[in-house]
Amino acid sequence: TCSPVVDLFVDLRDGHRLLTLLEVLTNERLKREKGRMRVHHINNINTALNVLQRSGVKLVNISSDDIVAGSAKLTLGLIWAIALSFDGQKLVNSQGVSGIEKSLMLWARKYTEPHGLKIGDFSSSWSDGRAFLYILHEHVPKFDLERSIRQHPMARSSALLARDISSRAVRSRPVSTATNASIDIGTYQTAVEEVLTVLLEAEEVLAKDLTEAADLPEARNQFLEYQDFMKKLSVQQNFVGAALEEGARLITDSQTLGTKGLTQEEQEEVRQQMRLLNKRWNSLRDRAEFIQGKIHNQLNDMQSRKIEELRIFLTNTEDRISRFREIGPSQEDLKEQFEEHKKFQRDLEEQQKLVDSLSNLVVIVEDEPENASDLEDKLAALGERWSHVLKWTSNRWEKLQELSNQWTKLTDNYRILIRWMDARESDLKSMEGKEVTEIGGVVTRMKELRYGEQDLQVFSRYIQELEIVASSLNADIVENLENLNDRCEALKQILEVQQMRIESMGFQFPVYSNEKIEKPPNWEDFQEMITHEEKMDTFEVSRTEQEVDDSPQSKKKRKLHKTERVLELEGKLIEMLNFIDQFEDSTQFLEGMELKRRTSFLNNLDEELKSKIDQYAEVKELLDACKTEMTSSDLELEERKLLEIGSKYDEFVFKLEDLTGQVKNDIDREKYHKILTGLKLVLADSRDWFKQHAGNASREELETRLSDMESLNPEINEAKELSVQDKKEWKVEFDQFSESWSDLKRAIQRLVQEMGGTEDLSEEKEKLLALIQASEEAAALNDNPKIMADNLKQLNCLLEKFEVMHELFEYFCENADSEEASSISEVWKKIPSIVNEKIIKQNTAIENHNHFRREMESILGQMEKIAAVLKEDVFIVGEQKMLKKKSEEYEVHAIEIKKMEIDLISVKNFSEIIVKSSEKPHADQMAEQIGHLNDMYAQLIDLFHGNSRKLNQTISQTEGIVSRMKDMEFWLNDLQMNTPKNQNCEISNSNELFQIKLKFQSLKEACEQETVKFRELIEAGNEILIQVDDLVQQKTESKVSYLAKKFTKLNARWNEVTSLVYTRTALLEHISSQLGDFKTLIVQEHGYLDKVEKLLRKSPESAADAEEISEELDDLENSIRNHSDERLEKIQEIGKELVDLQFMAQAITDEVHVVVERWNQLQHQAEQRGQMLEQAVSEAQTSEGRVSNLQIWIYKVDEILTEHIENDITMEDLPHDFQVRYLGIFYVTNFCPGQKNHFTGNAGLYTNNCMILCGNILGMIS
Repeated sequence: TCSPVVDLFVDLRDGHRLLTLLEVLTNERLKREKGRMRVHHINNINTALNVLQRSGVKLVNISSDDIVAGSAKLTLGLIWAIALSFDGQKLVNSQGVSGIEKSLMLWARKYTEPHGLKIGDFSSSWSDGRAFLYILHEHVPKFDLERSIRQHPMARSSALLARDISSRAVRSRPVSTATNASIDIGTYQTAVEEVLTVLLEAEEVLAKDLTEAADLPEARNQFLEYQDFMKKLSVQQNFVGAALEEGARLITDSQTLGTKGLTQEEQEEVRQQMRLLNKRWNSLRDRAEFIQGKIHNQLNDMQSRKIEELRIFLTNTEDRISRFREIGPSQEDLKEQFEEHKKFQRDLEEQQKLVDSLSNLVVIVEDEPENASDLEDKLAALGERWSHVLKWTSNRWEKLQELSNQWTKLTDNYRILIRWMDARESDLKSMEGKEVTEIGGVVTRMKELRYGEQDLQVFSRYIQELEIVASSLNADIVENLENLNDRCEALKQILEVQQMRIESMGFQFPVYSNEKIEKPPNWEDFQEMITHEEKMDTFEVSRTEQEVDDSPQSKKKRKLHKTERVLELEGKLIEMLNFIDQFEDSTQFLEGMELKRRTSFLNNLDEELKSKIDQYAEVKELLDACKTEMTSSDLELEERKLLEIGSKYDEFVFKLEDLTGQVKNDIDREKYHKILTGLKLVLADSRDWFKQHAGNASREELETRLSDMESLNPEINEAKELSVQDKKEWKVEFDQFSESWSDLKRAIQRLVQEMGGTEDLSEEKEKLLALIQASEEAAALNDNPKIMADNLKQLNCLLEKFEVMHELFEYFCENADSEEASSISEVWKKIPSIVNEKIIKQNTAIENHNHFRREMESILGQMEKIAAVLKEDVFIVGEQKMLKKKSEEYEVHAIEIKKMEIDLISVKNFSEIIVKSSEKPHADQMAEQIGHLNDMYAQLIDLFHGNSRKLNQTISQTEGIVSRMKDMEFWLNDLQMNTPKNQNCEISNSNELFQIKLKFQSLKEACEQETVKFRELIEAGNEILIQVDDLVQQKTESKVSYLAKKFTKLNARWNEVTSLVYTRTALLEHISSQLGDFKTLIVQEHGYLDKVEKLLRKSPESAADAEEISEELDDLENSIRNHSDERLEKIQEIGKELVDLQFMAQAITDEVHVVVERWNQLQHQAEQRGQMLEQAVSEAQTSEGRVSNLQIWIYKVDEILTEHIENDITMEDLPHDFQVRYLGIFYVTNFCPGQKNHFTGNAGLYTNNCMILCGNILGMIS
């Protein structure tokens, strides 16, 4: 059973309720996962989907990710598919009422019966559409129920599917369905209804006002939503096509069937419906494309603005970075830099929202794909710059933290070292005041001196480390550290004096040992104290790094999408973390367990821990595999967790060993007490028997009792060994028992001797003398380890024999002659001191050899390790981080090699001490080892110096190339800042154009001068990259990217900035050239028009005759004919080009307009003037003809009159003839003066002459 479903889209996400539903429907028991992680939910949903597929349910585009994500559409689709495929199938196929059908019927009646409509089935009760309307009225806001009910059933159905549709789209009556049964119009009606539904849905979407997006995410959401709408619209176009095709088929079939088909009126109605549908669809599509264009423009504008905003911020940020000071060196500077960096980080966090909004850039590729590509390139460049800023910020923060930790460590360790030195001076002064003479005291003093020597060596090492840190930080405690170092040397001299005192007593003192020596009881452990401080510093650093990793910049670096391997890795990490919690909880319940159960419990824990440790290696391999799918920065958190788990596992191993040791001690304690209790019972029983039967017991009974007591020697020896291992009170308790046990044995032995008489003790004496002789002949050897170990074993055996034979010695002393017993007793008592002294010397020799061997192996291991690293090192030019890391590593190597040199000298000196007391073969072997060590050290020094030279050369070369690249970047930034941002439309006159052109020409010359440096830099970079490629091929594990990326970025930056200068310079030069040509052509055109205008201003009356008028007409026509149309077209062409370039658009347009209008006007005037001159020529020719005839007549009259005068003929002689001529002359003299103004040129002159002649003739007549 499971809880009921409250929210369908939330409650099905884990898959449990879905599996329960399928178990009821299929009668199967389905396996489910009970975890709460997303992977468990996905597995449950996958199980359900597999069951549905086996059951024949067809699922289209439904995945487990969709259901787990709570997709409403796909969740409903899944439930509907289940309903149809199981009990819901009856709703479709059966005529009866199933449980689901009945529930659906009751649900519908709840909304229809209040309106007086009863539903009895799922067919006829729904045909008029009212049931749907009543249900819609309850669920759709602002639904006009009354208006919809008043409509015709067909219109009501249409309104149901497409509310607010035009009444013309579907007539008030349907296409005939009853009269012509031969035509199937159902398909057409269904298609029309589908189209109307599509139109309604689309129009509802388009009817909403397009709100202006407040920010970029909102604009992007608008774009994506409208993209989905447009995709849906393109799919729905098929409905429109299907409806139109169906209508066309309906009309074609009706025309074929004739009277059996639709009538002409019905066919026309169908055509009208088709036209309206098509028109409505086209209008809808145009509206959708218009809105889509607005959304595209809005998104593009907003993205461009945000990108420009980010570019400006990055430019300012990079400039701000360039002004940051170097880190440190003092603590006050460090504190100020911390605050400055935190403010800088807060500014970046505020800008992170803008970067997040641009992380999912929408690129719209339409008519100009190059613009989209440019947008992507800009964003990629900005993204790289943003990553660089974040990386720089993170690196600077780490450096600040590192420097702060160094200061903290310096001050804390300095305080501890002062306390350390004061305590050791007090301890050594106290030691000097106490003299030791006994062997036990000497051994204790040797341990104290060995610990003091080792402690001061550790102190010196910390002093050296602190001096290095103080020097690097320029701290003012260097002199104080030197003072501490001097005090340390003084204490070492005190230790040497103490050692010399011990050696003068016959003890050989070990020179040096790396083994951990037990701290004297009253000495304070400063090594543990300073180690604890370092651990706390490490924890603080890791916590700080975690805080840095939780910053928004670092979170941004992690990808949102995780692969299956990464999810598997996270699952295993969680499982391992759960095991850690379980392990820590389990170890808390050990105290109350029984020993046997505790042992088995620890064994189980040990096996489980071993399996987890094996799993740790598999998880590490999985992490390495994940790094191939994601970047290392994306898996920093998982890698850190895995390291923490590994350290926890190591801690658990040690803890388990301690717990196992404690359990073993408890078992030994229990076993010891059990054995000792049994022995005490035997002792008590034996004492009781001895008290009761000592006087009357036979010798056989006494010997039997002794034999029984001797048979318990293994248990006694075992109890003795156990007592030595643990606390002192065990040993005291055992010694008391042993003494009582020995007393009883001796008492029984005395009774046996008394009963047997005088005893022969020669055999016991030989045994004692043999042990004494063996003790005196034994010696401490200085040879190979095996021989010395065997010799030490023999010496310990002598002590064990001494302990075993002590009872024999006491027995001998009690029963032997007093003088003989006294002589042997005197030598016997010296055996422990003699053998112990030899054991100490042998232990010292073995310890010296072990120390020499460990030192040799340590130095050889260090040499091989460093040599292997040095041989594998590759120094790649341009990889600054790698080179810096290598430089730091080589500084560490230098310190290690320096320490190694000191250790090597120490080993040499130590070997000379050992060789003095060694046999020649062993001495030769040690000398050979020292020689081999020296050779290896010389090779290592040569290799280190060679690599150091290469490293320094590579760093110098890198700094040079990087410096040149930075200079080039600064120059490009300066060039970009100095490049004028004026657009063509902002230039208002030629003077401004000239100034801007000069500015760009100077920038272009600067670019051409800098091009040489840039090419040299690129060529140098190419040579370096070729060398790098060769190195990378030699060392395939090396990864090179920084220098190549840097050159690629610089090259792109160069092209971006200089191309702008070159392009802008060329454009301005072209504009200047075109403007000059334009001005020249304008001047030429105006000069020509001035000439034409001058010709037009010339008066036609100035012409002398028709010939001059004709010449003037020819001049005018030639002037018009000689006009250069090409010049005017060139003016218009250049003017259009300049206007298209947005250069002085209004002024250029006005000048072109003035020239064209003037030319048109003068051309029109010239046409009118030509017509007038042609008329003047015609009139002048007529006037000149008439005047010429008049002149001829006058000349003729003059000749006649002259002849009459000469012949003295008077008027009286010819009265009629004179009267006629007089009237003619009179007419000319009176008419011509009024008409002579109509004649011009020669005609007027001729007219004047005629008037003069006429006056003369009248005089003659008179």
